[in-house]
Amino acid sequence: MAPPTPTTRPFRTGTADRTSSPWPVAGFAVLLLVLFAVAFAVGRGTGPVAPDMRPPAGPVGHVGGGTGSGGGMGDMEGM
Repeated sequence: MAPPTPTTRPFRTGTADRTSSPWPVAGFAVLLLVLFAVAFAVGRGTGPVAPDMRPPAGPVGHVGGGTGSGGGMGDMEGM
């Protein structure tokens, strides 16, 4: 009697059928949504990180209250 031959499977070459299962992609999308929801909830509960960095209560579109001097770049005229 001959010894039994082992059954071998062909090696996967990385060209698996792409339409075989959408579940890994769906699971990844659900994981991203859950992580986003948790991060949003934590951020919402924490509040602003720098409370003093709110826009001024002036008219919409007005940013800052400087004199408009250009930020001290007066010595750069010769360049």
